[in-house]
Amino acid sequence: MKKFSLIFGLFLVVATLWAARTRVIVTSDIGGSDPDDQQSLVHLLTLLDRVELEGVIYQYAWVSFNRADQVKAVSGVLDAYESV
Repeated sequence: MKKFSLIFGLFLVVATLWAARTRVIVTSDIGGSDPDDQQSLVHLLTLLDRVELEGVIYQYAWVSFNRADQVKAVSGVLDAYESV
């Protein structure tokens, strides 16, 4: 009986750790001339059943940028995700 309890307890610990989702913070230079950042953000949102998204940090790249364009790009992707 002790052996069964030990194996069952170990199984519960492993199952709990396996089910825990990884917490993620994403950084991006979204809003520039290259659309790959929006595509990457959409891909991340499709994986939210596997990770827990804590935040999205966006900063300009070396190209010229407009802060309003960055906010619009991130908000547009998140709004589209919400509507689905």
